[in-house]
This record gives sequence, structure tokens and C-alpha cells, in this order.
Amino acid sequence: MYKLSLKNGIFPASCKVTKVVPIFKNGRREEPGNYRPISLTSTFSKILEKVIKKRFLDFFQFSKQQYGFQKQSSTLGAVCDLVEDIIKRSEDGHYIIAIFIDF
Repeated sequence: MYKLSLKNGIFPASCKVTKVVPIFKNGRREEPGNYRPISLTSTFSKILEKVIKKRFLDFFQFSKQQYGFQKQSSTLGAVCDLVEDIIKRSEDGHYIIAIFIDF
């Protein structure tokens, strides 16, 4: 079933079905707001998702400047590289102008 799903590029409809179970958080058990829903998916679905994710990440060649969606990479690395670049360019006599936009 894995090979057929990967070959056709279709995630089986049977794997899209989940069982939602309410888990008690705290407070009074009679209050519905004191529960949080947990979705239980099939083992097949979880394995197929991991296989697809691995193939996806192996397919794309990320550059060194890509900090998101990679193992052992974080925004801290991006900040360190930016600070190092600013220091290097300022030591070389360049002016530094930066605009930071948060979407």
C-alpha cells in the first residue's frame, strides 16, 4: 500500500480518518471546556507521513542560508550569521542599513 500511494501521489482516504478522544485538563469534570481533543491516527498514516517528509526533504537541496525546516538549524544561526556579516562589512568601511519586517 505504501508503494502504491507513493507511486500515484495519493494519500489513502482510509488514512485520513482519525479518532478524536477528549483528554481531561483540570477543573470540574462536568465542564466541557476542561477537556482538550486529541486526534488518534493510524500507524500506517504516521509511517507514510514520515516517508513522504523524508523524500520531500531529500528532494530539495537547501542552501546554507536556509535556516527553517532543517535539522540542527535555527533562527539563532541566522542571527549569528547576520551579526558576523554586519561586523565584517563595517570593519571593511561599508555603511550598514537594515530594515526588519515581521509578517
